[in-house]
Amino acid sequence: MTASTDAEGFEELDAVVEIDAEPGGKRFQGVWLVQPGGTRWVISYRAEPWLREFEGQKVHARGRRWTPEGQAIDATHFRLEDMRVVDPSLGATFVEVGPERTLHGKIRVDIGAAGTKSEGERWHVLDSETEGSFMLANTPDDLVLDARIGVRARNIVHSPFVAHRGGPMVWVLDVDRNP
Repeated sequence: MTASTDAEGFEELDAVVEIDAEPGGKRFQGVWLVQPGGTRWVISYRAEPWLREFEGQKVHARGRRWTPEGQAIDATHFRLEDMRVVDPSLGATFVEVGPERTLHGKIRVDIGAAGTKSEGERWHVLDSETEGSFMLANTPDDLVLDARIGVRARNIVHSPFVAHRGGPMVWVLDVDRNP
């Protein structure tokens, strides 16, 4: 396995993100970091939507090996801290994802101002209690507007080659209605 370790103790590796075509036994649909020599690191047992955004992309990933308790597949498990697409000009929509974090605040709807390119368009924004505002890259099913919530999220960055609104963005992984 060719991985290096940085000053913080995270392993770093270059690989391609691959996702199993179909779920297998116990609904396992592996998301893998596959290195050029064929070494495979499992980063998720489910093809989460935010991971699908990186499918087929060559990435530089940072994380730590870990061993799950109980039943687990026989593979090297890698707890992903962050990753970035190596060559964003190759058609990726998102080019970087940060560490998992928890934010508290309220979600609201923003509307494009009259006379702008986004006039009348609507998008969701999380007004964090401590870190400013973030556009949402996804709209969770259990989204709650204008009520205090907690979210487990990852910062995510659009490709500079894709038209998008400016400003920080998060991908919401989970919503806690009673933080």
